[in-house]
Amino acid sequence: MSKCPCPTLLHEEDAEKYPGEYVTVSGPDSKKVLRHGKDAVRVYTETQQMGYASPVIIYVPKHGETFIYHQYNRQSLVDVYA
Repeated sequence: MSKCPCPTLLHEEDAEKYPGEYVTVSGPDSKKVLRHGKDAVRVYTETQQMGYASPVIIYVPKHGETFIYHQYNRQSLVDVYA
């Protein structure tokens, strides 16, 4: 059984590197981490500044933490948390 809390969203080794952080990937089919950090808005904005107009942001749960994603939430992260 995998130790990774989000095996379908990221590569297992990346999920183990960034517990409790937000990571961005270029799109829903990508698993390559572009930016990471504790501040979701900053990570998202920095990824946009790299030239990715609509990056996907993922929260990597800490070990033992449960986090539920809603796949239909299309509201902008910056609008919600800025």
